[in-house]
Amino acid sequence: MCCVHYLPYSKNNSPKLGITVTKKFGNAVARNRFKRKVRDIFRHHSHLLDPTLQLNIRPILKYDQIKYCDLEADLKKAFNQLK
Repeated sequence: MCCVHYLPYSKNNSPKLGITVTKKFGNAVARNRFKRKVRDIFRHHSHLLDPTLQLNIRPILKYDQIKYCDLEADLKKAFNQLK
């Protein structure tokens, strides 16, 4: 569902998040809704991450194919693997 790129970054005390969503994903409403969902998931599960990481998340599927619970499970799995 999502592609997660990461890079160690030693100047921070908390993980940083970047979200890349292209116009192929959907209209502006869909892109902003996806970003809000990712930020919410990141806020609730950032304690699982190393504080020196930079993350960039981008969707692989179109908006109408992504559900919140599936997105949360996918990102939580990625966060646990980065731990």
